[in-house]
Amino acid sequence: MKKFYLSSALLFFVFTGFSQTQKGSWLLGGNIAFSSISTKENGAGNGSSSVFQFNPKAGLFVANNFAVILNMTYTSLSDDNFSDHDLSVGPAVRYYFPGSEKLKFFVGAGMGFGSSSETHNTSYHFEAGPAIFITPSVALEVTLNYESANATSKQSSDYKLTQSKFGGGIGFMIYLGKHKS
Repeated sequence: MKKFYLSSALLFFVFTGFSQTQKGSWLLGGNIAFSSISTKENGAGNGSSSVFQFNPKAGLFVANNFAVILNMTYTSLSDDNFSDHDLSVGPAVRYYFPGSEKLKFFVGAGMGFGSSSETHNTSYHFEAGPAIFITPSVALEVTLNYESANATSKQSSDYKLTQSKFGGGIGFMIYLGKHKS
């Protein structure tokens, strides 16, 4: 019975998304990303490390090829000296360049607000890449990402951490909307 419900839900998502990036359509999905981080702590160069991120998102196309998105990012960071987890939420926008029904390139930008166990943070991110449509409503996305983040300590007002992340990601996006007439 579980297989029936799962199959029914999957068919609903596949067959309701034929409008792709048209006004009134929705997008739902996310990606995982790997980034290289360069860190400055209290203004001095401190080093670099690697980070993995999980990035679910949901959005609405308010105009053809232009989506407004609610973006969430969960980050797990650890290196030899430090380990932390961070959750941030914020708005983003994405523009899809006109293309075929199989391939569309996009650019996006957004910001996030969040906290970890020790800090409050604000981040700005940029992404670009192709959406490769496997079906008319499901796309594989390969992205290049850049993020700039500032964090302040919850315990000390003197502490400020600045990070710049550059990396790539891969994920899936489901496009939901009305059938084309």
